[in-house]
Amino acid sequence: MTRNRTKMQIKQLILTLTLILLLSTFVSAQKEDSIKLLALAESGNISRGAVADLILEIQPGRERVFLDTFPLTKTTTQVSMRFAQQIACDQMEIDCSNLDFFYTIRAPKGIVGGPSAGSAAAVLTAAMLKDIPLKKDVAMTGTIHSGGMIGAVGGLNYKIKAASENGIKKVLIPKGTSQFKFENKTIDLFELGTNLSVEVKEVATFEEALSEMSPKFKFEEPNEEIVVKESYNKIMKNISDEICGRNTNILSQTNTNITNEVAQNFSKLAINASQSGKYYSSASLCFRSNVILKEEEYKKQNFTGLSKIVLSALISKINSFEDNLINRNLTSITDVQTLMAVQERVLDAKEVVVQALIEKDASKSASLFAFASERLFSAQAWSRFFENEKNDGKNGFVLNIQKIKTSCENKISEAEESYNSLTQYIPDILEKQRKELQIAYASLTNQSYVQCLYQAAKAKAEINTILGMIGSNEEAIKEQLNTKIQIARRAIIKAQKKRVFPLLSYAYYEYADSLKSIDIGSASLFAEYALEFSNLDIYFDSPKKLKKPNFYLWGDNLTLIEFYISGLLSGVLLALIYVLSRKTHNSKKKIQRNRH
Repeated sequence: MTRNRTKMQIKQLILTLTLILLLSTFVSAQKEDSIKLLALAESGNISRGAVADLILEIQPGRERVFLDTFPLTKTTTQVSMRFAQQIACDQMEIDCSNLDFFYTIRAPKGIVGGPSAGSAAAVLTAAMLKDIPLKKDVAMTGTIHSGGMIGAVGGLNYKIKAASENGIKKVLIPKGTSQFKFENKTIDLFELGTNLSVEVKEVATFEEALSEMSPKFKFEEPNEEIVVKESYNKIMKNISDEICGRNTNILSQTNTNITNEVAQNFSKLAINASQSGKYYSSASLCFRSNVILKEEEYKKQNFTGLSKIVLSALISKINSFEDNLINRNLTSITDVQTLMAVQERVLDAKEVVVQALIEKDASKSASLFAFASERLFSAQAWSRFFENEKNDGKNGFVLNIQKIKTSCENKISEAEESYNSLTQYIPDILEKQRKELQIAYASLTNQSYVQCLYQAAKAKAEINTILGMIGSNEEAIKEQLNTKIQIARRAIIKAQKKRVFPLLSYAYYEYADSLKSIDIGSASLFAEYALEFSNLDIYFDSPKKLKKPNFYLWGDNLTLIEFYISGLLSGVLLALIYVLSRKTHNSKKKIQRNRH
């Protein structure tokens, strides 16, 4: 009986040890950390700053994102958390497909929900994925945008005051927001922070914020230069030559000497851009010139007599070209980017020519026809990229339609979030962006996921551009623009390291850089476009494995699968040791009995 009881006790001990090992393996595969974020709280008509805790737990899973808040916040906060997670994983180049993210916000009563926690969430996520400890006396506020850019938020004076009252030593705010007007006064947030014993620091990207929040992470600006693909330059130059060559053709085909100072200026700028190797800029400037010249031509003609016939013929051409696009087989990242560019131009041409058809004013109808015809020509020119990059597949990228669909849905949510934020300031001027979002929804329903993603990203970029300009003076807007261009450059370089040339992003980046001295508003918009379309490779599957998150067991560099295996083997090893020890013990006893 004693021997049986001993055996039972030993078995229970082994089982317990095995369970402990397995449990420790599971626990070690989970991580939890937190960050301080600054928010606004409302009590009646009175706004005040508040400090909240953002807690993140990461577990093995399927890249799901969950949010628990108390008190409850707006649904836009959930959208911000998902986008922050995506940005952190992408910018840190970490495969998060086998992880779940559980965000928890604990805040005072009355906190206003929204996107302002996005940057803090991105910093916290990146820090945990990289095993980077964060300072607990540093807080931040700001939205998170494509490319990791931190966007402006309101109530910064209230938030800095709240930080001071809660023992926070440093506050990180979006770059270019240190000065703003409040109650007809200009407030300097650096000075305000000094008076409240809080260091206020501007940051442009979440990587810069992470550098400020942890001594173990050092952000370095990439020294590499953008290497423009020879094939891209060749095709884009041909496109530029075709579109710019129409200036001469337009003038030669009319008996009237058409002159327009604005058109001529665009043509001169186009020549300069082409000579500098900026072929997208050249093509875009020539396009603008051509539209003006065509308008002049049609207005001087008797457009009313032939308008319906001419317009109907143009509609037929557009529909025929569009039909060919529908059946296009997408086999590369270049194909996806080309389809986005071509579809946008076809959609614009189609919409405008329909307007021209019902327009009763002949002069307006002529202007609309001029734009539509030039837009179709541009679409046809851009389709040349379909004939290029047939070797993209050699890089191992395979189009993932489900990823594009999911990303389309997420991008619509992000755009809606920005849209709702903007309507609080200017509710009456967003008809164009609302229409683009409606097109995105329709494309989603029709399973045109590439077009959906493009339209939603485009709408989001336009809304964010307007948001960034609200309450900003010209100097602040210029600083924001330079920051956007810089971040877009980083994103393009990062894409190239993955053997991907983001031709749309580069084209928009180049154009933004060309326009910054002559049209700061358009330059800001195209810089935002460049950021939105800089990482299209995430919608493709690549055989190249990304880095795994640093989830370690007792400091050993083991993967999550190895955690389980190591625990199981440890239990088995203990069992073997026990069995062998018992056999040895029994053998010794048997020998002793025989000796007696």
